[in-house]
Amino acid sequence: MMVTGKPHRIIFILTALFQCWQINAQDIHFSQFFASPQNLNPSLTGSFDGQYRMVINNRNQWQSFTNGYRTFSASSDCRIRPLIVPPAWSFGAGLLVNSDKAGDGNMGLTQLGISLATHHDITGTGKYIISAGICPSFLQYSIDFSKLTFNSQYNGINYDSNILSNENFAGNSITFFDLSSGINLAALLSAKISLTMGFAANHMLKPQISFNNDPSVRLNPKYQYHALAMLSFRDDLIIYPSILFATQGKQKEFNWGGMVRIGLKNLYFQSLYFGSWNRWNDAIILKTGTDYQNINIGISYDINISKLTKASNGRGGFEFSMAYIFNMKKEQKPLMYKHCPTFI
Repeated sequence: MMVTGKPHRIIFILTALFQCWQINAQDIHFSQFFASPQNLNPSLTGSFDGQYRMVINNRNQWQSFTNGYRTFSASSDCRIRPLIVPPAWSFGAGLLVNSDKAGDGNMGLTQLGISLATHHDITGTGKYIISAGICPSFLQYSIDFSKLTFNSQYNGINYDSNILSNENFAGNSITFFDLSSGINLAALLSAKISLTMGFAANHMLKPQISFNNDPSVRLNPKYQYHALAMLSFRDDLIIYPSILFATQGKQKEFNWGGMVRIGLKNLYFQSLYFGSWNRWNDAIILKTGTDYQNINIGISYDINISKLTKASNGRGGFEFSMAYIFNMKKEQKPLMYKHCPTFI
């Protein structure tokens, strides 16, 4: 395969394509990982203060110097408390839609999943809630081979699009069934300190994702460990430290940092958020956000600090998140949900 253009663009595209063909594929990911709860862990489905939640996430990465990742996610979930089950139990159900495009060949991912979760109040006091969830889904990988160039189309002087590539592929899309699962523990340690931590396993079925029907080419399972604490110093000052550690094959990701929430005495804007994270050896993430009535809005930007800095000049990814929580009818809020932050 041959790619023409600026040296840094060539290096990036060759690296990205090499990773795609070797199937150390990069899953979609968000710097605001707690702002995309169903992607983080299916056990978080239905775990919020309210009846219904709608979430949108959008990320643009490496757009400053190449045709990089364009990621969109939309989800909705609800909390269900049937009358026929004990009060200590509740359930969550949700729908997840993901779309991701990358590269000149529009290497793409489309996912449709259904998340199901159960939540149990261990002590009956709302202090310790354990949750478990699954997300069966259908996924499709696709690529536009007509937009790629190959070394067989080089005539000895330059690239000639009229020369056949002589490349044969079984197809330009792959559709498969996948499964994710997870567990989560939420603990109210004191009146001012709470903690939530969980584990999620993705691609548990290790699906085959070869465009040449090669059975040895499979998507590696991805494991995510996450934790978030809420430290309430005053009603108008709360700190949320958080961490995320993820592994997929030989790839590893470690995020650590947190946010500060400042309460506002405003009829519409209840609070402001300011945060920062470090994605180890990759990026510094800066975030700001607000709570507007029942809507939580977050905006973040990645400042690249990896070896790719020479090509990116420090420019990374812009990300937007929005969550809307609402009730269709008035109800008494159970204690077990009072201490959940609005963005998970």
